[in-house]
Amino acid sequence: MKKIPSSVYHLQFGEHFKLKEAIRILPYLAKLGIEGVYCSPYFAAASLHGYDTINPHRFNPLIGTSKEFDRFFKLLKKLGLYHIADVVPNHMGIKGKNLWWQDVLEKGRSSKYAHFFDIDWSQDKIDLPILGTRKGWILPKKKEHYRLVPWQNSATKISYRRFFNINEMVGLRMEDPAVFKAYHQWLFKLLKEKKIDGLRIDHPDGLYDPAEYFENLRKKHKGLVVVEKILGWGEELPPNWQVDGTVGYEFLNHLTGVYIKQEDRLTEVYTRFIGIELSFEKLVYEAKKYYIQTEMLGDLNRLCAMIPNCPKEAIIELLASFPVYRSYIRPTGNVPARDMPYLREAFARAKPKNKAHTYLKKIFFLEIDTPEVRDFILRFQQLCAPVMAKGFEDIALYRYNRLLALNEVGSSPERLGVTTKEFHDFMGRQTNGFLATTTHDTKRSHDVRMQLAVLAEIPEKWEQALTTWQKFNQGFKTDNFPDPNAEYMLYQILLGVWPSKPTFKRLWKCFQKSIKEAREYTSWMEPNPHYENACKQFLKAILKRGSPFLKSFQTFQQEIEQIGKWNSLSSTALQLGCPGIVNIYQGCENWRYLLVDPDNRTVPDYDTAESEKSKLHRELLNVRKKHKILFLEGAYIPLEVQGDQKEHIIAYLRTYRNQRCLVAGLRFFTSLKNLEGTEIILPEGKTIKADQLFAKAPYAWIFLASKSPKQARRR
Repeated sequence: MKKIPSSVYHLQFGEHFKLKEAIRILPYLAKLGIEGVYCSPYFAAASLHGYDTINPHRFNPLIGTSKEFDRFFKLLKKLGLYHIADVVPNHMGIKGKNLWWQDVLEKGRSSKYAHFFDIDWSQDKIDLPILGTRKGWILPKKKEHYRLVPWQNSATKISYRRFFNINEMVGLRMEDPAVFKAYHQWLFKLLKEKKIDGLRIDHPDGLYDPAEYFENLRKKHKGLVVVEKILGWGEELPPNWQVDGTVGYEFLNHLTGVYIKQEDRLTEVYTRFIGIELSFEKLVYEAKKYYIQTEMLGDLNRLCAMIPNCPKEAIIELLASFPVYRSYIRPTGNVPARDMPYLREAFARAKPKNKAHTYLKKIFFLEIDTPEVRDFILRFQQLCAPVMAKGFEDIALYRYNRLLALNEVGSSPERLGVTTKEFHDFMGRQTNGFLATTTHDTKRSHDVRMQLAVLAEIPEKWEQALTTWQKFNQGFKTDNFPDPNAEYMLYQILLGVWPSKPTFKRLWKCFQKSIKEAREYTSWMEPNPHYENACKQFLKAILKRGSPFLKSFQTFQQEIEQIGKWNSLSSTALQLGCPGIVNIYQGCENWRYLLVDPDNRTVPDYDTAESEKSKLHRELLNVRKKHKILFLEGAYIPLEVQGDQKEHIIAYLRTYRNQRCLVAGLRFFTSLKNLEGTEIILPEGKTIKADQLFAKAPYAWIFLASKSPKQARRR
């Protein structure tokens, strides 16, 4: 068996959480039952978050000193903690002392690093779209090989592939063996020295040929590899990727979804409030198309220049219509069987009324073996991923606000949750990837989503509250701003985060980011101060002490807060029993009501008193650690429930040889009645009475085998 931890703890470095703070909490994590740590990137970078690496051959001095890194590694070994490093092979930062990039700017094509970066060398100079951005750029004194241009220019013209639309991050040509070797040289040394045990690979969808990258990686590292791959509904990892699993967004969305009541009444409430019926599929298509035409046109122009008579409009349609993040056609060979349905669906959706569509189909399916066409298709795939990511995640998910609990990376908000069978079927296919519920990129933490899930159970009460609040607050609007859709979103933001006693500054930062990402009345590239100020003043007015809204809101919020906590406890118990590697985002072993970054990058208070949630984590993580093989390799058996209250229970059995552990959780608490007469059916036909099982808490963990502890947790 490959050495794999049963659980990991996500350490997110930042301004107020550096290596010395991480060292301080390692003994606490060991007592909590954690078996490993997963760190945000700590190789030298332009920033503390580390995703803009500038030197992969040294540690980030912004995070800690060399001595502190040595102490960190030694303490990990002493405590027996597994160590997973975050690697960013797709791109590097260009702000700061990136010597490879600076050499290219100084020497142009004659630089020995010129082939390291994905640069369009057909242009006479490298356009650097950094004018008008923040100060602090370190640039060479010689400027013949580049020119400084306003940052907005990159929307229509760009000299290099970026990470999404971020000008400060330049794409790497990881498909070049020399680049792969140079970039990973020190990482492989650290792996050989056993300072690092496993790897988390960031954004593999940006790579030219991800399968080749993992093939090369496996020649040097046989241990754990998890990937930040966002899978669509029902999509599986490419079978030729030599990885152990993903970072867990599919699990996150299945776990959230199974706690959401699947009834259309919430859709009716949303439609009536905003005054328009939205099609999520159409909204995603429009958002992707908008993003291409306003912020990625430069990248599209680079792509179109690769083949003669390129049908630009047809390519825009295909990009906007692609149903998943990307396909994985390789430099040689046929179109993978897994990708063919997605390509067919994309072409079926994209039906421009011109001959360009037919020409594009010919390129993809008949002329694919032409070297120029093959290169064009692989680069089309690289562009396809950021178009989906930004169009879906950062535009559509801020425009479609029916239930914010469903609006997460890799989610399907139009589905309004998942069935119990869908949850069990997914868990039956689960590999050794992460079981995540909150990450540094989630728009809302697990506790916030579990609060908001309650709204799907009480649509009538929710609509009544909305109508009341709208009347109370109409007078605080300026020129009818914020619009109803943004107002609807704001009330959910307040409900989700209210248990943490949020400040106005914190709430406004989230609300402002949300309306900018939606790109309807304002955006990052074209800010609308009038609209943003109207939204800000509206938020300030409704939160004023003594306002009619605030009194009504707090009454409603108090009615759902405890139910949301029960949801969190119940779903956490289910998470901790599932097959895979439990991933706890820093501080989320306790109550953490977090919004989109930078809010979710804040440092938790590790000196707070233990709560019911943290006790649950400590007890069950230690049980999971003690019976590691059962939870990593044991079978996952869905259990049927019989009785009037059966829809309120999710239960499964974990088995390995003579060990059996039953895990069960309650849900839909607003309509939950007496559990007497409701029973969980074991595989051999025996039953367990639900009223006795859940007598003390909304979750249950019970060992049924004689050679294991009789009762690990029963509350």
